[in-house]
Amino acid sequence: MINAINNKAILVFSLAFRDIRSRYKGSVLGWLWTLITPMVMLVVYTFIFEFVFKSRWSESSLSGYDFSINLFIGMIIFSFFSECFTRAPSYIHANTNYVKKIVFNLEIIPISYFVSAFFHLLTGLLIWFVMIQIVSDLTVTLYKFFSLILVLVSFSIMTLGVGYYLSAFGAFIRDTNQICTSLTTLLLFISPVFYDSSALPVRVSNIILLNPISYPILEIRSVLLNGRSLDFDAFLVYNLFGITIFLTGVVFFRHMKKGFIDVV
Repeated sequence: MINAINNKAILVFSLAFRDIRSRYKGSVLGWLWTLITPMVMLVVYTFIFEFVFKSRWSESSLSGYDFSINLFIGMIIFSFFSECFTRAPSYIHANTNYVKKIVFNLEIIPISYFVSAFFHLLTGLLIWFVMIQIVSDLTVTLYKFFSLILVLVSFSIMTLGVGYYLSAFGAFIRDTNQICTSLTTLLLFISPVFYDSSALPVRVSNIILLNPISYPILEIRSVLLNGRSLDFDAFLVYNLFGITIFLTGVVFFRHMKKGFIDVV
């Protein structure tokens, strides 16, 4: 059993590595783009919001560059979900050679793409942490770091579950890809990425809280940037929601995969 798990893990990371490598294949800078892209995004946002608009976050304990730091973590979280959300419907059709293999475990495909997206998430977080150390006096304690891991794990479980649903739908309904791409713009503006939800009217704020992307953004800002304790009640509710989405997503995927061979 241990050997089987190891073999599946090796296959997942091999597929993830292949996906990451294919993105930068033929480019001069290659893998350096994993660092350059978020760094350019950070510099642009910092210049526009800090120096042009001179924006300030309404609720922040940071001494400087508060808007850029709050904005960038929101963009990192959203970009991770957006990548999984928009690519999931094409997982099956992009891997027809594996779908046609009788003995291949198809559940591995969504996981491999998830790992690829998570790699870029970690890269963005690394740049974010470096920025915090350079431009602010914020100290990232062990408690804050552990809280970050807990929130990211719960968010990742939910995101992977969504990926299973969308990859199964996308195999049969090609329009799922276009629908998800269109919904991404809507999700961006109803997620607390560019604004502080606490500054909004209560009714609007409550609607935003229903967005599954909102919790990790708000909780990470609250704990890491504002020095508050992890909201365990909200954390448990979000975990229950995420685990439910994940388990039902896996069951749905396994039920639908029987027909994948007929549509690829």
